[in-house]
Amino acid sequence: MIIVLTKKKFLLFLIAFIILMIALILSYMLLGEPVVSTFFMEENDEASLIVKDYYNIRNKAIIEGDIDTIASLYDRSTKYGVWAYEHEKKKLNYLHNWSDKQGINFYDVKSLIKITNKKERGSGYRINYTASTEYWYHYLNQKDQKNMFRIGTYHSVDIKKVDGIWKITRE
Repeated sequence: MIIVLTKKKFLLFLIAFIILMIALILSYMLLGEPVVSTFFMEENDEASLIVKDYYNIRNKAIIEGDIDTIASLYDRSTKYGVWAYEHEKKKLNYLHNWSDKQGINFYDVKSLIKITNKKERGSGYRINYTASTEYWYHYLNQKDQKNMFRIGTYHSVDIKKVDGIWKITRE
């Protein structure tokens, strides 16, 4: 797929991106707390807001190592919801085991989300999207040196309201 951008659109996107990065860096420097952000390349409809909220909660839970928060995002009353949760739990455990072995500490997680397709499905949605997640860290003995790696993933999720809360039923 070829994306054609006019020079004006490209400059507007570049300026918005630079302003966002400056704001994130300044807020981290001023607050001294992790800055969890999810940047969307999509309109603000209900399905997009649900995915954005999911990633904000997930990214904060990754920094804190909070598996219970991640568990609350999945409908574990269905077989596919349990599988999706177990896969996410496995990824979180692997990431933290790796960070312990490497002697690093995660201080920020940022995600760039691009929704490629969304459809209403019964009382919920099926959403296809790509996520590029940046993991910012520093070594425990070199706190002033910032490092980052990025993981790109493709997702197809089903979400529906369970007891008034949007939950992932399949991924």
